Amino acid sequence: MKAPALLIGLVLLGGCRLETRDEAARHAASGQSADIEGMAAEALRALPAALTGKAAAFDPHLKGDAALAVRLTGTVLAVTGGERARAMAIDSDGDGSTDAIVQLGPVVRGTALRDALGTRTFNDFDSQIDYARYARLINDQAVGQARAAAKAIAPGARVVVIGAYLPDGDSPPVVTPVTVEPAP
Repeated sequence: MKAPALLIGLVLLGGCRLETRDEAARHAASGQSADIEGMAAEALRALPAALTGKAAAFDPHLKGDAALAVRLTGTVLAVTGGERARAMAIDSDGDGSTDAIVQLGPVVRGTALRDALGTRTFNDFDSQIDYARYARLINDQAVGQARAAAKAIAPGARVVVIGAYLPDGDSPPVVTPVTVEPAP
């Protein structure tokens, strides 16, 4: 049983090539790399409308392996973290417990926004480093705008968050926001 698995692994890895940081820097300097900043700017223009159109109602018990666009409405229980990893704890069902964490950065975990948007794939990039950089540019800009809007929101306020998360069973789920607004 181990031999076939090992053989399959070797065949799959046979076409892969790891790139060192120096090689990646030379590759980027050669002008052969994709216009990552342009791609990210294009994605950011489409992101709010695209996620709003795809957004499903938040379900804290949902499990899956694909990033989902979500509309989360609830009460802010707490704003935590320092200057590096600020977050809001949200109660979406009124029971007084945290149902979701909305990350406000500037340090943002994950690639949920990039993956939920779904307009670019790994094959659109020259390397994994470029694909990750694309996700980081999207996170930095989108969450930066949401963070600015969230500064005026205090615990006890009702909010509406449009964003994305990976429903992987984490408790509570971590949502990466595009917009954070007071609930009507």
